[in-house]
Amino acid sequence: MRSVLVVAALALGGLVILSSLGGDGKDLDLVAPTGERSVVDTGDDGASLGDMTIFSGPLEDDGDRAGRIDGVCTITSAPGDDAELRQRCEVTLTLGDGESELQLASVGRVEADDVIFSVVGGGGNHAGAGGDATFDYTDPDRTRIKVSLDD
Repeated sequence: MRSVLVVAALALGGLVILSSLGGDGKDLDLVAPTGERSVVDTGDDGASLGDMTIFSGPLEDDGDRAGRIDGVCTITSAPGDDAELRQRCEVTLTLGDGESELQLASVGRVEADDVIFSVVGGGGNHAGAGGDATFDYTDPDRTRIKVSLDD
């Protein structure tokens, strides 16, 4: 279960990176390789309400360093073995030289192959940003992030 949380967190981070690297562009395609992560088990052993995955690492654009991703995902629903765990994730994509950011948020299924995040704001070149970002978790070593910013 913890590996699923880690993958979800990495995917979320990747999405944030894609949206923040776009500059004046509307679409960003980023990759977040596996980076630092920690799981905080707050209650019963195993996945339970309130458990968190904290993560950070680099963002890449065509293999070049594009910024970094930082985030936290918290289990918000742990209904038991018959239903899927859900978590709320908050991610910051810091782009380029660190002067521009994208803020992302989502609530998603822990075991999903992809999760759509809302771009809920930004700073620098992305001040007031909106749109969405899709985190693709199908590769366990990296999360692909596709960010589509609103006009």
